[in-house]
Amino acid sequence: MLKDLGKRGINLKVWFEGKEVNPEEDGYLGEYSQYSQGSFQLSCQLSCQTESRQTVCFTVDGKKNITPMKNHEAPGSLFRKKVPIERAANGVFTTKYPNNNFRILVLETGGNFEIWEVAVVSQDGMFFLTEQLTYQSRLFQGDNGILCPELEKWPQFLEFITPLVENQSLLSKHQTPPPAAAAKNLPRGQGIVLWWNLAMQMGAIGLDEKGTVARVHWKGIKSKLGNLRKLEAGQLVKFEKLLPVTSSRNTSFKLEAREVEVIP
Repeated sequence: MLKDLGKRGINLKVWFEGKEVNPEEDGYLGEYSQYSQGSFQLSCQLSCQTESRQTVCFTVDGKKNITPMKNHEAPGSLFRKKVPIERAANGVFTTKYPNNNFRILVLETGGNFEIWEVAVVSQDGMFFLTEQLTYQSRLFQGDNGILCPELEKWPQFLEFITPLVENQSLLSKHQTPPPAAAAKNLPRGQGIVLWWNLAMQMGAIGLDEKGTVARVHWKGIKSKLGNLRKLEAGQLVKFEKLLPVTSSRNTSFKLEAREVEVIP
């Protein structure tokens, strides 16, 4: 799970209170008790800057505002992010979104780009390092500026990336991606995973051809001892409970699925 960025010349390291932590293959970092309260530090070393590729690290706040991360090395290839550990109401130490992650933009000549999300997440006191490709798309030149059909509702990103491509020749024509296929002919109690965000530790499943969608939180996934509980887009799942969302947080979800597990 943690090899894809390495293939792109991006090296990640993790420290906890000044001591380097080596993630296991699934990103497992360890358990930290109340006596170990402190913070993780993520280090991102870039070695993939070429004439045809730019790589930039940045953070995003709860309102989708973007802040470029500060370089800590003369060539501008080392970036660091502090991830604080907080104590939840139930006494378990955890990390919280959006302060638990940073993003990596990999931009190719011609406007093709990827956005990766690197995070330290926690489940029941166990901490994991995660990496996830959240966007893979292309920029186009429009009459009034840069266009990206998939991210047109994120103007801060278009403002952020425009100076990086100002000297590039981008295609002037584009096609809006077709809408995601609706979940069809599914029996009651089943759904298709539309998306899952590792840093947020939640996602959405489609329930029917009408476009009914339900939220899934990591706690709603049936436990697999020792592994990070997560889903992947396109998976077929079944669930035992479908409840109204009663969270105090501002959300567009009306339903939440619980006791979720992947159908082999």
